[in-house]
Amino acid sequence: MRFTVALLLALSIPLKALFSQQSSTKISVQVNWLLETLPNSGMAINSFPLFDGMFYLNNDPIPHLFYKIPTPFEYRPDAISVFFDQTKVTIDDHISNTFISASTLKDDFSGNAYISTENGRQYLCITMIPFRKGPTGIEKLLSADLTLVTSGSVISRKKSNGNNRSANSVLADGLWKKIKISKTGIYRLTYDNLISMGFLNPSKVTLWGSQSTMLAKTPSSDYPVDLQQIPTSFLLGSDNQFNSGDMAVFFLQDAVDWKYNSTNRFNHQIHDYSDFAYYFITDSKPSTATIVTATKITNANTFSTSYDDYTYIEREDTNLIKSGRGWFGESFDILDSRNYSFPIPDLITTAPIWARMRTAARSSSSSSFTLSYAGNPVLTTTHSGVSYDETSAAANISEKSATFSASNSPLNINITYSRPSPSAAGWLDFLELNFRRNLNLSTPYVLFRDQTVVGDGKITEFSISSGIAESQLWEISSLWDVKRVETSLSNGILKGVVNTSIMKEYIAFNSSRLESPTVVGSVENQNLTGATPANLVIVSAPNYITQAQRISNLHKSADGLTTLVVTSQEVFNEFSGGKPDAAAIRNFLKFLTEKATSPETTPRYLLLFGDGSYKNRNLSPESPFMITYQSDNSLEVLNSYVSDDFFGLLDIGEVPGTGLMDIGVGRLPASNAEEAKVMVDKIESYMNPTSSMDWVNKLTFIGDDEDGNIHMRDANTIATYVETTYPNYIVDKIYFDSYAQISSPSGARYPDVTDAINKKVNKGALIVNYTGHGNEQYLAHERVVSIADIMSWTNKNKLALFITATCEFSRYDDYNRTSAGEYILLNPNGGGVALLSTTRLVYSNPNFTLNDNFFHKVFEKGMDGEYPRLGDLVRDAKNNTGPDFNKLNFSLLGDPALKLNNSTIQINAEKLNGKSLTTAFVDTLKALSKVTIEGSVNTTRASGEGNVNILFYDKEKEVTTLNNDNGTPFIYKTRSSILYQGNATIKNGTFKSEFIVPKDIAYNIGKGKLYLQATTGQSVGLANFSDFLVGGINTNAPTDISPPSVELFLNDENFVDGGITPEQPKLIAIIEDSSGINTTGNGIGHDIIAEITGTTSTKIVLNDYYKANQDSYTAGKIEYPLEKLQPGEYSLSLKVWDTYNNSGSKKLSFRVVKEENFTIEHLLNYPNPFTENTAFYFEHNRPNNNLDVLIQVFTLSGKLVKTIEYSSLPPTSLRIGPIFWDGKDDFGDNIGRGTYVYRVRVRTNTGESVERFEKLVILK
Repeated sequence: MRFTVALLLALSIPLKALFSQQSSTKISVQVNWLLETLPNSGMAINSFPLFDGMFYLNNDPIPHLFYKIPTPFEYRPDAISVFFDQTKVTIDDHISNTFISASTLKDDFSGNAYISTENGRQYLCITMIPFRKGPTGIEKLLSADLTLVTSGSVISRKKSNGNNRSANSVLADGLWKKIKISKTGIYRLTYDNLISMGFLNPSKVTLWGSQSTMLAKTPSSDYPVDLQQIPTSFLLGSDNQFNSGDMAVFFLQDAVDWKYNSTNRFNHQIHDYSDFAYYFITDSKPSTATIVTATKITNANTFSTSYDDYTYIEREDTNLIKSGRGWFGESFDILDSRNYSFPIPDLITTAPIWARMRTAARSSSSSSFTLSYAGNPVLTTTHSGVSYDETSAAANISEKSATFSASNSPLNINITYSRPSPSAAGWLDFLELNFRRNLNLSTPYVLFRDQTVVGDGKITEFSISSGIAESQLWEISSLWDVKRVETSLSNGILKGVVNTSIMKEYIAFNSSRLESPTVVGSVENQNLTGATPANLVIVSAPNYITQAQRISNLHKSADGLTTLVVTSQEVFNEFSGGKPDAAAIRNFLKFLTEKATSPETTPRYLLLFGDGSYKNRNLSPESPFMITYQSDNSLEVLNSYVSDDFFGLLDIGEVPGTGLMDIGVGRLPASNAEEAKVMVDKIESYMNPTSSMDWVNKLTFIGDDEDGNIHMRDANTIATYVETTYPNYIVDKIYFDSYAQISSPSGARYPDVTDAINKKVNKGALIVNYTGHGNEQYLAHERVVSIADIMSWTNKNKLALFITATCEFSRYDDYNRTSAGEYILLNPNGGGVALLSTTRLVYSNPNFTLNDNFFHKVFEKGMDGEYPRLGDLVRDAKNNTGPDFNKLNFSLLGDPALKLNNSTIQINAEKLNGKSLTTAFVDTLKALSKVTIEGSVNTTRASGEGNVNILFYDKEKEVTTLNNDNGTPFIYKTRSSILYQGNATIKNGTFKSEFIVPKDIAYNIGKGKLYLQATTGQSVGLANFSDFLVGGINTNAPTDISPPSVELFLNDENFVDGGITPEQPKLIAIIEDSSGINTTGNGIGHDIIAEITGTTSTKIVLNDYYKANQDSYTAGKIEYPLEKLQPGEYSLSLKVWDTYNNSGSKKLSFRVVKEENFTIEHLLNYPNPFTENTAFYFEHNRPNNNLDVLIQVFTLSGKLVKTIEYSSLPPTSLRIGPIFWDGKDDFGDNIGRGTYVYRVRVRTNTGESVERFEKLVILK
């Protein structure tokens, strides 16, 4: 947040003393209110005053204020209170009348303070409502003194167990196998099983695992450590040796978590990511965990022959909004009623059965589910109606519990949905049952507990029927501390006596009937625990590890970052026992952060390499998806999210939304190896530019025209801030209402907006920023950018960072669809290098706050003198946005360690027309006057050689939009008329350039602006100058009536009139005039216009595409990629004007051929006839391909006399030639005069081939 915060240190008390126990601190706050008003965050369009630091708390329509200050000590979250005094306010009648009712406000300002931590530094975060109900109306806060009172002692940060781990993972060496189970119980592995798994020493195998249930969602100080050994019992034969016929038995827990609650019920929680629990086996580690026999207990005072048991049904079939972790099971739409059978041997029918059911229903009116047993209703869940609009809840949830009696087993239960209308639908979330059973070992094992015998001093004897001599009883309350209980067996009754002062779990089993776990396969040795922490951690889906390593190498070589590349499966193996779990990746980063001992090893960035899916369950190592963190809410699209912020919240107790991110997190959403390569290719190209960098000082702001102009205002507010604060950057504005809107059968459209966006992207921009409506397929209701547009972009060497403050444009976790935002990364020929984009529905005002925060940091250097990386920028923007859940819907799709191509060298404009620019007034640039600009480049950080791109702009002008939607026109200022664009050579650190001011300037006097962009090697420098005037005309200018000369080509300068082109040709024009070319766009009819005529005619304005040659204003070039053309005949004309408004033109014809049909045309040899030498020429439609050419010359009777081979690697031109021939045969002898036939056969590097025949005549 940007408003003044000053610590007032009363009586010169040191800051630490002010924050000590029972102390107070004052903070002076001044709120920066902006002049304009904006619609509020609700769907209705009501206005409110805008202020810096604004955010929305839990969808409260009243905007809040947020800021944070560092604390020198660490306090409990409840240790600080905030009090207001000495407030300065003002009445705002506009608020009172249109914004919000005073009855919803308090009589005084209210605030809240909480503690959060960022990068190891604790901050006091304060939120407040800057409005209150005054005696005569609503008052807004202008300034205040806040008194912060601390109470309670300073706390010391408890180090997590990360630093107490072993130096290396147990998986670092030895042979390892992975197994899995889906049900808690006793399992066995026989000697023969272990031999078949490849273990050479089966008697030395040990079993290892980790927490079987889901990891904690919030960071804690006690997250699971590396794999721990699980107690194992070897059942040996009479020879007391572990060999064939013997087995190892062990207790394993599944992934379902059962909790005993305060109402004496057992409730389940399934694992969000896995149906299975995984464990590991090796024969390379010593056995340190055996199953010992517990101390024998006698003199039981309590006796039990029964126990508490439970079961559940919960299927994960349907996600109603394709978001969140909430999935539902069986649907009740076609079928209103379903039956469920629970076979429960030894059910005690005299004990009540407790049932808990949760259901979901979508209906416009009330509906209900009824659970029945034996035809009798047991419980009913009732659901209120929901609206069917897209932002309302998709269904209503209801949960009920009740008890009933059963007469026998199996339990046959019916669930019926009372559907009020054919459109209504319902779903079962889960059904959970608690019941009592008799202890009977009629199955391989019986897992039990008994709440009826728990109590102080209770010693209980359990009696279990169907026991046999090999039966055993174990206490299994802890997976890591399994104990054998001594038993006695009499008449088939197995008895064991145990202490039941607290609830414990037991299992009785017969070893001869045990099942074996499923063998998953081998585990490669790994050692994340022993890895050295690094600045950039890349966690990759295994299939993309090669490309992940490329990114690692790029950063190592380019900017010295330390890097660590691991696979997601490696993280799961060591940090979640082999199970997929989002918290495992977060805990891994937390562990590395705690282990780091220097800035060089402290994690700062996390790159998740792999596409995401809202369907996270059971991701296999072969899956193309990287795990995602989904919200609990899966019913309301406005309150459900997918957020990679989760992985960057490393401090104890932090949750998404309110916690402060400690590291920058990004994701490359590749869904196959080819996509992964495309993304890394683009990152490499961006980091190692080989072409002109004349686009890095250009920013494009795009604003939608709906909702009372809020989106154009948001875009223009930030654009204006950039123009005034960072004047080295050229700001282009594309605001919809400035363009003509047309009607089409599918709705309103802005074709000129689409054209303008496509041109700006293709020309190159450092950042493209969009504000407005959008979805997964388009930007705006008018579809100004579609996936087809994105895939047509060709700015491969001018990749932008895209920021899209719009709804779900980059929803990367819909596994059935690739979003438009993802295509910006996937386009191999252009698009973007990264996106800060949205994955769900968002609100416009908090979008603005996040967007504004980003631009307040993007061009600011840090304490180290370097520009922040993308991960820093996004982390900082989010951390300064406040506890706003809207920000969770923004994700960085890209490399978080990537730096934008910002200015790194200093360039200076020093003289204008020979006058020093340090003088108060330089000069007035008049139409038809010659201008000279001189400058220098600081050579301490750059070589003395390079290039400067020079742009002179005319005066800023005010634009009033067209009011297409019959609202209120929007007024803004822009600078769009280019007086001159050219290049000057830097030599020995200096440069000089000159040009003639066009006649078509606006003659009123006003400030112009000069932009300079220097490139030396891969370093960039930016500068600007605006203390000069433009206007009037030079009445002494020499006469010029000569038109410009124009040469026109397609694709390359070898093109000839009437030639062929592929479907997307490039227009090339070489233009020369002694006075220079007019590009202002001010004069009516004086634009540079290209016109393509086929079945229809299209005119294209090319003012922005003319660029003067190096060190010359009299000659220049236009290169413009044309839109895709249908096959057929076309004509192309180009008309240009010089600075004196003399016009010149050129015209040519061409034919477009389909690229899928390899074609060669205009095959000829010249001269023909010839005497001594000739050359072969042809045209083709395979640009950017290696071509192998075979030319064979035959007599008319078919005898081969000459073979010529030629290779083009690869051709930059679609016209091949000259390929010379001296008229001699393959033996070097002259060929006789006459007519010959020649064949040209051409093959591409993809195996395509084509051939053509022609005739030639030799005269000698």
